[in-house]
Amino acid sequence: APELVEVRAWDGSVPSAEDEVVDRMAFADLVAAHRKAVGDRGHRAIVRTAVDGLSLAEVAAEENVCSHTIAQRRFDARARFRKVALAQ
Repeated sequence: APELVEVRAWDGSVPSAEDEVVDRMAFADLVAAHRKAVGDRGHRAIVRTAVDGLSLAEVAAEENVCSHTIAQRRFDARARFRKVALAQ
């Protein structure tokens, strides 16, 4: 499980429980928008390699495909996301 850390504001204060909920909801909305823009497989390729820190080979083994397939999914997903982000 990921390690939980206390996040403090720039002034050293700890956010309220309400602020924490709003931040988590905003983050969840952002993740959902990203997944919608790039598709489930592309989103998973980006998250597993960039966020979770797994290698292309590890993700490929989990999904029973070659590393090149994961690399291509990640590349295509990033390109689709850039296109959507620039269009807005």
